[in-house]
Amino acid sequence: MSGQSFINNQRVDSESGGKAETPTLELQMSGDLLTFRNSAAEIRPSVPCRMKYEELNNLDICSPVFNFKRAFSLFREQQDRLVCDVLLDQFILPGVGNIIKNEALFDSGIRPSSKISELKDEHIHHLLKMTRDFTEIFYRCRRDGKPLAPYYKIYGKRKCAQCEGRVIICRLGDDSDRVTYYCEPCQTNDLSKQRKPPSKNSLLGWVKTGSDVITSDNAQWTCTYCTLINMPTSMSCSACLNAKTSRKSSCSPSSASGQSRNVSSCALLSSNVQSVHKDNKRKSSDTHSSEVKTKVPKLESDVCGARVNYPHNLNQPQASHQNQAHVLASLHPSSKSKGAVNGNSAAAEQTSNPQKVESDCKIPTCPTHQKKCSMKEVRKEGQNKGRWFFTCNVRTCNYFKWADEQFPICAGHWQPCTIRTVMKIGPNNGRRFFTCKLPKNKQCKFFEWAEGYD
Repeated sequence: MSGQSFINNQRVDSESGGKAETPTLELQMSGDLLTFRNSAAEIRPSVPCRMKYEELNNLDICSPVFNFKRAFSLFREQQDRLVCDVLLDQFILPGVGNIIKNEALFDSGIRPSSKISELKDEHIHHLLKMTRDFTEIFYRCRRDGKPLAPYYKIYGKRKCAQCEGRVIICRLGDDSDRVTYYCEPCQTNDLSKQRKPPSKNSLLGWVKTGSDVITSDNAQWTCTYCTLINMPTSMSCSACLNAKTSRKSSCSPSSASGQSRNVSSCALLSSNVQSVHKDNKRKSSDTHSSEVKTKVPKLESDVCGARVNYPHNLNQPQASHQNQAHVLASLHPSSKSKGAVNGNSAAAEQTSNPQKVESDCKIPTCPTHQKKCSMKEVRKEGQNKGRWFFTCNVRTCNYFKWADEQFPICAGHWQPCTIRTVMKIGPNNGRRFFTCKLPKNKQCKFFEWAEGYD
């Protein structure tokens, strides 16, 4: 899905990847010229290609005539194979790659090491639906030239996007070159209990039983534009990126441009609450009525979708700080402010000073966008193959810096080390370490944990 296509030398796609000046393939029509650049071309006989197309057309994961029943029956035939291998089998589900495999297994709550014989029919049906859902997002991002990384929930992650637990990084199945990511708490795959399949990011989220307890705070919500079921903590749709509109609030804006006014009004309310407390305290001290405590009825107001409880006793200055922390927690749901609300000073200090938490991080921030850079390895053939570098996550940014310039030097060859990841399942799984960059048969025994490079 990379490369560029041109019709009469006019570009027809929005792929912003690397540009190639030399065409890979040109098709001369009667009146037009179709050109492909930076792509692969292979000449094959037409008859076997047509037969393969007719055989696998309704199994292609992107096909509009996808046959769920046939795909399900082919899945069931692979009783002794791992589900991660079956998903990558191009004769069962053509078009599924490693990214789609990991995200679909995470969305369906199935552990990659499960065998097909261990899965119920409901799990396989749900897995096929989740695979189709993420493939649609994958295809649209590649077609429109938009970044796919914002939609990752497990692939390439060190921390689970749902439970914030540690992600297991390992190599499973027949294709050991493909890295598998999964979360143990989220992908339980506990088939001994009678449970319904997880319904994350799927229309199966509509199915609810009478025993389900759903509130406005913990219920999944449906996008009014594309009908995708999103997680309760998502403030925008994972597919079309439209804002969450199912929640009504007196401060909620009607458009994206009103969000800044919304935040400022909520912050103003927080400061007004504090000023009211100070005024009441000042009045009580002036009238020498310290023995009489001023009480007001407990009021609740929906501020930016958060319930703010005004205190019973306005003479207690600590209550204003608690309410301020509660309002700030609603404005920034991703921040760890639970400790501040509960009076935990250590957690509150971490929230108010995020730089202290990441003081040991050795990955720089982009000077232009002030965002944490990503660290990548050079895989292109050449003298720099295997070297690591920092780059900005914004695709249009040109920030670049060699990362191995600050790596330790191996004592055996006096060369900068390379970074590797522990793939073996255990307490150190996912940790990065420095080792000699030479092949295994020539490596020295240098080893050092790569702290601060996660």
